[in-house]
Amino acid sequence: MAVSIHGNNGFITTNGTASAPSFAAPDNDTGLYFGTNLIHATTGGVNRFNIDASGRVGIGTTTPTQKLEVLGTTNLYGNGGASAVWGNTGYTGHLTYDGSNNAVIRAASGKALIFQTDHVNERLRITSTGKVGINEDVP
Repeated sequence: MAVSIHGNNGFITTNGTASAPSFAAPDNDTGLYFGTNLIHATTGGVNRFNIDASGRVGIGTTTPTQKLEVLGTTNLYGNGGASAVWGNTGYTGHLTYDGSNNAVIRAASGKALIFQTDHVNERLRITSTGKVGINEDVP
């Protein structure tokens, strides 16, 4: 690996690859590498995270088409696709692709799925027992 320090540009290095990143950890196949207007992160010699010139971020893809694109082969339910989990414990809510071309939104066990407008006004609630309320929080 060739690294030089440039007065105006900081560190300059070769592009590198997933298996031989430009800036590597002691195991040599974990680190950062670069392409033309691209930044990649790698672990175990596999590309994991990318940022392209337009600011699009890809996890599990080297060519994201949205501002944030997450792709995967399995999710928490064992289905094909990727999952996004939110909440303090990581199990409050779940957005996933189920492997059958369905997008699925899940609430944690025993919790309601709530839709709000204006960040505060509850408009729709689906309880864990399947009751639906529109403009009421106790259907």
